[in-house]
Amino acid sequence: MRILINLLNFRPGKIGGTETYLRELIGHLPGVAKNERISLVTSRDVARHFVDSPLEVVAVPYTTAQICGLRFLETAAGTFHARSIEAAIARTQPDVILYPQQSMFPKSVSCPSVLVTHDLYHLTFPDYCNALQRWFRNRSYPAAIASADHILTASVSARRTIVDYVPAAADRISIVPHGIRELDARCILPYEGIAGPYLYYPAVTRPHKNHELLFHSVAALCAEGRFPYRLILTGEKTKHWQKLERLLPRLALTDVVSHLGYVSYSTVLKLIRGAECVVFPSRCEGFGIPVIEAASLDCKVITSQLEVFAEIGVPPAYRIDFADHDALARAIADQSPAKLLRKPATWAECARGTLDVLCQTAEIRLPRPIGPTPPWHMRRAGLFPQHASPRH
Repeated sequence: MRILINLLNFRPGKIGGTETYLRELIGHLPGVAKNERISLVTSRDVARHFVDSPLEVVAVPYTTAQICGLRFLETAAGTFHARSIEAAIARTQPDVILYPQQSMFPKSVSCPSVLVTHDLYHLTFPDYCNALQRWFRNRSYPAAIASADHILTASVSARRTIVDYVPAAADRISIVPHGIRELDARCILPYEGIAGPYLYYPAVTRPHKNHELLFHSVAALCAEGRFPYRLILTGEKTKHWQKLERLLPRLALTDVVSHLGYVSYSTVLKLIRGAECVVFPSRCEGFGIPVIEAASLDCKVITSQLEVFAEIGVPPAYRIDFADHDALARAIADQSPAKLLRKPATWAECARGTLDVLCQTAEIRLPRPIGPTPPWHMRRAGLFPQHASPRH
C-alpha cells in the first residue's frame, strides 16, 4: 500500500505544536509500518529538512512561497486547480493521502483522503484572526472537512467542536491522541541562563494563547508583593507580540517578563526542568503537547479550564480561571502531586492509530467526490454542498 503524507503547508519553526506532532508522527511511522510504503510530499525548499528521514521524500518543483500563492488561488477561485501539483501527486500512485494541517491542497486527488483537524479557533474566537485569516480559514477548512473521506483529531473536545460546526462529519471522525516522548527528568539539566525562580509559558504569541490575561494576573500579584518570580516566554514572536510588548511597561512588568523567542526543543525541556511551574492560560486548544511533556518531567502545570485539559488529566487544583489572580497564587503554592490523572499515549501509539485509519480508509477504495468550495458563510453542515462522501 502506498501512503502519501502531504507536507506542502509545512513551515519549519512557524507552526508550534503542529510541527512537534508532524515530526513525531513521521519519525515513528517507519517503526509501526509493515508492508506500507510511506512517502512525504514537500515543496523543494522544505525537502532539505527531511534529508535524514527514512521515508521517501517527493519534492514538487515549487518553493514554499509559490505554494502559498497556489493555495490562495485554489481557495479564492473555485474553478482553479493546481494541476501540476495534482499531476506530481498522481505520478506517485498513492492509495491514500494524509493532509495533516487542517486544509487540503491540492484540493483534487484521485485517491481517498484523511484530514487532520487540530482546532477551529477561527470559528470559536473569530476576533483572534485578522480579516484575511478569517476569510482563508472559512473558505478552506469547512471545504476540507466536507470533502475528506475521513477526519482525524486528537481529543474528544476537539471532535465535539468539529461536530458542532459540521454535524454531517460526525461519523467520519476518529480520535487518535497525540503522544509523549519517553523523557527522563534525571537526564535533563535545568536551564542555567535565568537568575531566580520563574514560571514558564511555551507558546506562540497568538491572541488565543491568552498572554494578555496572564500578564494582568501576574501584574496584580506583583502589585500585592505576591509574585517573587520571573515569567519566561518562548515561541514564535508574531505581530501580536508587538501589542503584548507595549503592555509590559504599562503593567510594570518590564523587569518581570522575558521572551526568549523561538528556541530548540532541548532548550524547552531545560526550561521546563528549571521552572517553578509551567502555565498554560490558552483559551482554545485541540490537545496540549507542552502540558503532558511538562507533567512527564515532574513539573507542575497550571492550565486554563478548557475541557481538553481535564481530558488529558490535569488535576482540578491546577485548572484555574486566570482572570482570578488569587487562584493563580493558590495554584502556584499548592503542594499536591503534579502528575496527570491519566496516562498519556506514546508517539508510537499515535503513529499506529494514524496508520490504522489510513489503511482502513484506503481499503474502502471509493472515489472522493469533488465539488465547489463552499462560500465562507456556509459554515454549518446544513449549508454545505451535499456531497455523497463515504462514511467510515
